[in-house]
Amino acid sequence: MTLHSGKFSPTRSRALFAALSVTALTVAGCGSGSGEPDPSVELETGSVTTSPANSTAPASPSAPTSMSAEGTAEPDTKDVSAAAAPAGAQSATPFTLEDTRLQNPGHPELQIEDVRAGSHEGVDRVVVELSGTGTPNVLAGYTPDPSQQASGLPLVPAGNAYFELIIQGVPWSMGLSDADLAKADPTGVAAGGIQEIADGGIFEADAQYIVGLDAQRPYNLYLLENPTRVVVDFQR
Repeated sequence: MTLHSGKFSPTRSRALFAALSVTALTVAGCGSGSGEPDPSVELETGSVTTSPANSTAPASPSAPTSMSAEGTAEPDTKDVSAAAAPAGAQSATPFTLEDTRLQNPGHPELQIEDVRAGSHEGVDRVVVELSGTGTPNVLAGYTPDPSQQASGLPLVPAGNAYFELIIQGVPWSMGLSDADLAKADPTGVAAGGIQEIADGGIFEADAQYIVGLDAQRPYNLYLLENPTRVVVDFQR
């Protein structure tokens, strides 16, 4: 992604935060692969998910053998433990059409290292890989009128449905080299129903992407560790 000087709309950011109730599930494990889980085997190290805003129980993403963006299997050994659901609550699917927030303590100092997409069994996946310290906060949800942060200018990728992803804790650095900027360029990133990813730039440590899809699909947003990754699975 070539980072632009575009700015995120404070009004949208506050509205998205206010609209969401937060339920976070931290899953601890160990893994040696660098790929993301495919939805049929066990999850990679340190997965975190949130349930839908109106869900009564936390949900964990399903987990298969890790796959690369090109769909090549990568070996992973994982041990997943899930927090128990509240008494009397029903299990909830991790997929939702509602806005979602992942909130973590601390003050992360992160840099985007890669933006990629891949098709796997049952899902199309977007992955944003980061380096640095701390864990990002993430805001996500569908928007009918995608626009660039703060400037409000239209930011419309190819597709019929638009999914906004805001990753917080990514401070802009004027010292980034062209090579560093190129790592995060989403140009040409597409897979399955993921048609295109538009870059909204970084403003006040918020990195923005708009994912263009062929149709609005239920999604599952979660984090993986070692390295830190923001993952969005779109149900097919």
